Amino acid sequence: GKSTKKKGQNDESQKAMAVQKQLSPKPIVATKGAVTIKWNHYTEEISFEVPPGISLKKVDELFLASESYPNCTIHLQPTVNKREWTDSTRVEENKSETDRRFIGMKDARTYYLEIVEDPNQVEKELVDAPKLGSYAGDELIKRSRAANDITQQLRNMSTKEIRNQSDKFKQLKEARDLEDLMSGGFDL
Repeated sequence: GKSTKKKGQNDESQKAMAVQKQLSPKPIVATKGAVTIKWNHYTEEISFEVPPGISLKKVDELFLASESYPNCTIHLQPTVNKREWTDSTRVEENKSETDRRFIGMKDARTYYLEIVEDPNQVEKELVDAPKLGSYAGDELIKRSRAANDITQQLRNMSTKEIRNQSDKFKQLKEARDLEDLMSGGFDL
């Protein structure tokens, strides 16, 4: 009698646990996946494995963040709305000093690149850089409308075209430099 009762209780207990497991939401963690990362009008799709995640260095290289913003820090955010961005909404990063990586991303999601500029670098650039519309010696520093149009075309290029220095990129950059030189905007 007693052993039959215990066995019946165990069976019921096991059935209840099996039902609970089916009802409990399980975190979906991909072993391989791909995410889309956006920054301004640039978009890159990156494949990753779990672990180890996506290298911060790879993201930096794809978006040329350190080249554009020396000594910057990069993060990924799960929402496009910058007003919702906080330290606690950032995609988790491992704490490795030598191989920093974004971890805990979900497959097929879009993340947004957050670039935090180094305040010391920003201050240095503000102090050191000549301003358009200001004077360098006796000459007004200005950029022609044509040079501004070419600059806009350069800004509209994909990161891949810029990173690979496509023929179009080289031609536009050369045309802008020539326009600046011919219009007296900047010296070589």
